[in-house]
Amino acid sequence: MEGGQHIAISLTGGLHGIVEVSYVVSYESFGVALVWLDETNENTHQDQCKVAKSKVHWNKKKKKTRPNAPQLLVARWDKPASVPTVNILDNRLEQGINKTLHICLTPRSEENQEGSSNKFKLLGVRVY
Repeated sequence: MEGGQHIAISLTGGLHGIVEVSYVVSYESFGVALVWLDETNENTHQDQCKVAKSKVHWNKKKKKTRPNAPQLLVARWDKPASVPTVNILDNRLEQGINKTLHICLTPRSEENQEGSSNKFKLLGVRVY
């Protein structure tokens, strides 16, 4: 699949500035998404959303979290089960501040990928 599918969700920061994203991790046909916060509904990282990502390559490149920098959400693992997981965003969303949460699916990577499709199942977003 080409990747680049994108969703934008308006959020208001909570008391502690924490944003959690929960999603399904599975062993077959699940991929990698990018997630970030910014002030627009437009996909400001469209080019990055259209490039296949591998966890190993991404972590080597990542030096420190910049404001609005995409964070990797890996929904693929080797265990024969599908389970929910939660990631806390590196960037905070301070209380009362409005921003947009973006999630985009990157293209299917042939590295350690089983199955013929590329999915990312968002379960929820929690702000506190």
